Amino acid sequence: MRYRYSLATAIVFITGTAFAGSDDPQIVAVTSTEELVASMNPANAGKTIQVEAGTYCPAAPLHVPPRAQIVGSGVMEYEAGLPVGFREGTAAIIRPADGGVHCPAELGAFVGDAVLHMSDESSLRGIAVDVDLQASSFSAFQGNTVMIQAKGSEVKRVRFIECDIQGRGGPGAFNGVPAGRNIFMVTGILRPNLQTDVAPGTNLLADPPGDPTIHTAIARSLIRANNSLGLFPIQYEARGHVTLTIQKSVLTEASIPLDGVGGISRAFVDNSMPSAPKTIVSVVEGAHTEIISIGNLYEGNGSVGSAGFYLTAGGTAPAPNSPGSNENTLTVRSVHDRIENVNTGINARSGFRRTATGGKSFGNTLEVDLIGTTLSTVDTAARGAMDLAFCPTQAPFNADVDSVGGGNWIYFSAVKSSGSGETENLYERTDENGELFAAVCGRQTTLGDNNGLEVFGNLPLWERLNQNFEPPPPEHLFGF
Repeated sequence: MRYRYSLATAIVFITGTAFAGSDDPQIVAVTSTEELVASMNPANAGKTIQVEAGTYCPAAPLHVPPRAQIVGSGVMEYEAGLPVGFREGTAAIIRPADGGVHCPAELGAFVGDAVLHMSDESSLRGIAVDVDLQASSFSAFQGNTVMIQAKGSEVKRVRFIECDIQGRGGPGAFNGVPAGRNIFMVTGILRPNLQTDVAPGTNLLADPPGDPTIHTAIARSLIRANNSLGLFPIQYEARGHVTLTIQKSVLTEASIPLDGVGGISRAFVDNSMPSAPKTIVSVVEGAHTEIISIGNLYEGNGSVGSAGFYLTAGGTAPAPNSPGSNENTLTVRSVHDRIENVNTGINARSGFRRTATGGKSFGNTLEVDLIGTTLSTVDTAARGAMDLAFCPTQAPFNADVDSVGGGNWIYFSAVKSSGSGETENLYERTDENGELFAAVCGRQTTLGDNNGLEVFGNLPLWERLNQNFEPPPPEHLFGF
């Protein structure tokens, strides 16, 4: 069955954005859901898959062939140099089948962990991925909109240009895997087989041979998070490398537009012998995540706890008994970005112990550099606005822990950047009882050994180069 809008097809022919027929064997034309699903055949590796205007409703994940370019008919429109959406009638929309709400009932309901799985050197251009939180069975309980995964020696290089990608809402998890993200970039095995993926004679998840790599580039795109999390790079495998470059894009409708993570260690319970359950752990060390953001708008939903950037260099997973993660790095370079309508502009920690039973983390490093970035934060009924909230270590909120670990550092610099004026910026445990620190950084009876924040330069230089960060970092935190 062909399912697309005849009016949209007429419009794109009038505006000249429809694709002409081609005998080129490297071009695959798509005008129906069946053709879109069929085009995901691995035999189409390296080909251009042209998707005409209309709505396409797959009932299962689409695995984009390696080196394939998915090119839609959408014509992106702009205001002040940033994308605002596709011109009416031009969009090629991929929407998970929803049992008859927006899609034909005969297509059924989507089942799967992501609408799109990206392969190495694959790309999307001029495509909308639309997830209706209320209508889609997919959105009700599981999944991310787009997934990019690499493990072992795999390399994934992926591009998104002039796309409109919507999240399903949440956030949440499904079978222990983060869900509800617009674009989920992850290294490592998501759901290990606890009988075959464990190193012999140990309780350690075997590390696949090689070091995984993901390079993701996003340009001139809309990332609509549906009150959830937008972009989410995270690493579950040691020595992985993730690079995320974002340029001239809008991340909006988000509680957290950008949630960036270095390395996270996890724990799993093997119940194959119910009388003697066994904890299997995966320790992540030496992972590096780099985020380069240029000229983007990060627009939150103004809710309590919302943050433009939520950054973690290393730590434990939410599961009990997760081990600590060590020697991971997260680097964030923000150039001429705007962070608006969030409770906290940048919420950052280097070491994160999420539960009292979690292990301690050591030697993690977070680097944050702002160049010409502006922050505009908002108060909420539960918490005042904070442009900057730095926790060298973060502990759980529901239990005291002696410490999070040691050697975890945040290095921060800002040039030609501006804040919101007087806010509750947090740089260290400054009040006598540490109440604000505990509310943001968790319940730590001690701060551990050799954890801290260092700000580049000195206070007079900071005040000459930046404006409206009130209060500024304390003078003793500066150092070259």
